[in-house]
Amino acid sequence: MIFFDIDCTLLNHEQAEELGAIEFLKNNWEEFNYTFHANEFITLWNNLSKKYFEKYLAKELSFLEQRRMRMKDLLGSHLSNDQADKKFNEYVKYYKKNWSVYEDVIPCLEKLKKQGFQLGIITNGDNDQQIEKLKTINIHNYFDCIVTSSKVGASKPNSRIFLEACNQAIVKVENVTI
Repeated sequence: MIFFDIDCTLLNHEQAEELGAIEFLKNNWEEFNYTFHANEFITLWNNLSKKYFEKYLAKELSFLEQRRMRMKDLLGSHLSNDQADKKFNEYVKYYKKNWSVYEDVIPCLEKLKKQGFQLGIITNGDNDQQIEKLKTINIHNYFDCIVTSSKVGASKPNSRIFLEACNQAIVKVENVTI
């Protein structure tokens, strides 16, 4: 059994996030109290993304709350939860539009399947969004087992998520490659 992550392994998350953030900035520039160069905005966006996603993984915030906090930190604490949700959903639209696999992913997955390997996913994040990514980039059918931190209640590198993946795949830990 070979387990993969999704973001930054199969899906070119950095590119999708950067292009989505730039499009968000272009369509919302008048709401910022200061002027950004694209690179400065991407750095700020990435820092906020990392900060609040880590709080989500540490169970300090829900998936929805970490999204809201990113928007409130970016645009101002005056935003209501509904306003923050609308803004984040706008960003998500741009982000999703840019989802793509790395060019070597499909040939790799096809070769591994032809060689008889079982393939699985172990990923941090919201189950529904991670499944949507796999379906949108059209690679979900390659995987026999998909395990997400939101379903398990533990995120990588916690051993619980890896053990649960082995349990779901019905394989011994020593027979797994990650």
